Amino acid sequence: MLQIRNIAVALMIVFAVGTTFASLSHAGDKDHKDEIKSMTGDFICVLPMTPDGEVKAVIASGDCSGYAPHVHVFREAGTANVFSIEATPEKLKELEQSSNKTGITLAGKIAGSTRGWILSVQ
Repeated sequence: MLQIRNIAVALMIVFAVGTTFASLSHAGDKDHKDEIKSMTGDFICVLPMTPDGEVKAVIASGDCSGYAPHVHVFREAGTANVFSIEATPEKLKELEQSSNKTGITLAGKIAGSTRGWILSVQ
């Protein structure tokens, strides 16, 4: 039950960050929502830290699949755009196990609203 609470808190943080920066992003333009966009940035882990529900956003230096269950976000380099990541379990596992989490390039479709942006990784 505690892990579900931590994940829920992490998701709220992700959407709060997305809402804050949504006005800065042109990613949700309806004319471009079905296009695949490539972007470079950082793969960030939002880790549960305490039983009280505190979380910490970190860029893992290696495989993060061994940590407690957590969510991931992608911060586009040179901007304030933050995206929740949606991917197949296989692709997400590949991203988690990668030793390089900074300056990576991901390609995917962007969806979302003023409540937050989602990058569906291809």
